[in-house]
Amino acid sequence: MGFFDNLIRHAKSLEANKPIKNLAIQKTSSEVRPNTKIKKSPQTVRKNPNTGFPMAKETSIQRAREMYKQTISISKYKPSGNKKLDYEMAIIDEVLPHYHLGDLYYKEGDWVKAENEWLSIVKKMGQLSANKLAVMYHKEKRFKDEIAILKDGFKYSVHNKVYPISDKDLVSERISKATIFLTAHIDQDKSVRYKLK
Repeated sequence: MGFFDNLIRHAKSLEANKPIKNLAIQKTSSEVRPNTKIKKSPQTVRKNPNTGFPMAKETSIQRAREMYKQTISISKYKPSGNKKLDYEMAIIDEVLPHYHLGDLYYKEGDWVKAENEWLSIVKKMGQLSANKLAVMYHKEKRFKDEIAILKDGFKYSVHNKVYPISDKDLVSERISKATIFLTAHIDQDKSVRYKLK
């Protein structure tokens, strides 16, 4: 019985002074709470048996693997004589394989390899690779490292012509939030420091 049927029934019962029985039970859950979401059962986190780090879903790993394969299958840019364009394309040819390989390693749960790939390109890719590292460091409770890599990414993006910083205020806000979080969780920090390559 739908909502309008119940409304008509309610109006008729008022006329007849009859109580309505179980009106709420007859409504569907979407009629009772139209904006509620159905709760899903918690999923178990898959972990890499060799590293102990979380793994992504198999479909996500496969997409990352395909992206990496596509990146390395594209032939390198051949210089055109335009110095600016040649420089930019040389940087892109150098950093993209590391970026996508890092993403693949991360999703496979091999975070040490992912960290090495992304650290190797922070100086040339700036904030993009630093953001990936910051997310990973936060999950590892490496809060000081998270702040440091965000600052390094910002530093290397400010004057970067190939991968410029998209929103300075957003990055500053993120650093600020990470600093506040560190202050509240300083006793849980497991930072080990990193070294840019």
